[in-house]
Amino acid sequence: MFIKSLTALFLLTTFFCLPSSASDDRMIFFSFGSGGMSRYSCWSFTVEKKEGETWLNVSMTDENGDTAFRCRADDSLLSEIDEIAEKHRIVRWNGFNEKYKHDLDGDSFGLSVKYTAGKTISARGYISAPNGYSQFKSDLIKIRDEAVKKYKPRGSGDKPAN
Repeated sequence: MFIKSLTALFLLTTFFCLPSSASDDRMIFFSFGSGGMSRYSCWSFTVEKKEGETWLNVSMTDENGDTAFRCRADDSLLSEIDEIAEKHRIVRWNGFNEKYKHDLDGDSFGLSVKYTAGKTISARGYISAPNGYSQFKSDLIKIRDEAVKKYKPRGSGDKPAN
């Protein structure tokens, strides 16, 4: 009985007294770029927490023309990206750097992520991508498009992306 009580105490102490979990390691920088041969396939999307403010930087070309701007955004934008990063487990992509050398016209991507505790993720590919990439990119495009609708400056006051 003493051993069971001691084991239960150990488990409870371990559960409640361990240092903060990785979930406290918040994303503070996210940058994704995608390019290809199609006119509408080149874009970059960067969200960064800097000096207490969240900044969004978008550059893309689509059927509506060129879009390039930089502006402040809600903190929730990084949280949304962090959620899909967790969902698709992009941490496993760290160090991915592959090229398909036998073809010269295809899509490429670059990904860079930083967290508060110093963890980083860096991945790149040319006509090659890690497992789960297509679904991650699809989810990210939805977030990007929503952000463009919400934050894009209207009219001639568009700011160039930096």
